[in-house]
Amino acid sequence: HLGYTNMEATDLMALTSAQAESSYSGQVWTDDTENLTLGRSDNMVEHKLVAGLDYTTQLIGNNDTRFSLIFIRKSGEPYSAVYDWGAWNGLSTYDNNYTVHYGSMDSVYVPTSATDSNVAFSSDAVATEVMDYVNSNKCLSGAKGTILARNACTQPWQSRMDLRITQDFAYGSGKFVVYFDIVNLLNFLDDEKGVIRDYGYGNTSEVFSSNSVDETGSAPVPIINGLNGDDGLRYNYANGKSNWQMNLGFKYKFKL
Repeated sequence: HLGYTNMEATDLMALTSAQAESSYSGQVWTDDTENLTLGRSDNMVEHKLVAGLDYTTQLIGNNDTRFSLIFIRKSGEPYSAVYDWGAWNGLSTYDNNYTVHYGSMDSVYVPTSATDSNVAFSSDAVATEVMDYVNSNKCLSGAKGTILARNACTQPWQSRMDLRITQDFAYGSGKFVVYFDIVNLLNFLDDEKGVIRDYGYGNTSEVFSSNSVDETGSAPVPIINGLNGDDGLRYNYANGKSNWQMNLGFKYKFKL
């Protein structure tokens, strides 16, 4: 069995919470905070491939022995690259030109070079480090000179394989079925495989750090004082997502 799905999903807000206040503060902003535009949905999985193999034989008498294997390969969910404002939350809007929101939910402006006048760097070393990262990052390098759209980037692809073996034993008018599962077989075979790396709640990566703006030019611009890069991209172990498991059990099936 083989199946493939392609998804294109957009929304106005991520709706990260059941309360309007926290959903608003948890929204990733690009420019206009009151007139939102459609962006890629947090929960969109653009590509998903599912393959299944099933084989039945009889290893013990006339009782069925069944081997089932399921493989899933899918693209990661979208994420947004934002500023890490640190503890600096005191500034708001400058003449409708540049806005700093509470927390770290502002999409980054992607500089074109170390001399881009739309940002300022705290030092030449920081400028070099930031531009090296931008040029090596497929998502950011393709958006130089713009404020990155919400969820413009995509988290790493994910793979998973599950195995189930069942053995039937005729008994009375029905049969016992013993089953053995290895969930996340890839991780069982290789602890570097079958893992999920993502940015977790909010789908954001705080790539550039800043704690002030430069107001010496015609318009205020953020001062980038450090590079966080892929900070926040971690192995996700919630609900056993990046771990293998084994299950052994049995059931009795009555003949109807």
